[in-house]
Formats: sequence, C-alpha cells, structure tokens
Amino acid sequence: DRLRVDLPPSNSSYQSISSAILNGGCQVFETSSLTHVINYKVPSTYDGLNPSPQRLLANFAKKEQINHCNNTVGMLTAASMETFAHSSRSATGISIDVIVTAGLSNSR
Repeated sequence: DRLRVDLPPSNSSYQSISSAILNGGCQVFETSSLTHVINYKVPSTYDGLNPSPQRLLANFAKKEQINHCNNTVGMLTAASMETFAHSSRSATGISIDVIVTAGLSNSR
C-alpha cells in the first residue's frame, strides 16, 4: 500500500522530473541529507478532495518519520503496488532512476 525509496547523501545534487503532487515538476535536491521518494496507494473510491492529496502525503511522511517538505518527492496512485517497477542505469557519470506504478482500471 505504500512505497518508500531512500536515496543516500551524495557528492552531487539529485535532479527530479515527475508528475508528483509533492515537489513535482523539475526539482533539484541538495544532498546534504537523505532524499526520499514516496508513493502512497489510495483506494479506488478516493475523490481527490477529502482529505487533500497534500494532507495524505504529509500524514504518510509523518508516519515514516520523513520531513516531507525538504528533499522528498511524494506521489499518489490508485494502481496496484504489484505494478511497481524501478530501473536504474548509469553512463558517463550520470545515473538515472525510474520509479513507476501503472494501471487503467481506476482511470477517469
């Protein structure tokens, strides 16, 4: 029902491009502290309003003892976590991580 990926401190910053609700879009995260990616599964009946997506992610981050305002990318999904996929590739000193869940049964 949830996913948490902790990216360790690094000598360079992390750059993120995502459709996340929390810190989505193009972001640069300084790596003086741990960087997190969280993905929280909502029920298929979730209306997106009550509670707000931001409140859901804040509550999840608090339970996980994550400071959700800094160095965290937070996503919501109604897809089964069984569809979760993570892939990493590195070349010429650049590393790319892709984190995805996918599903069509709850699309609107």
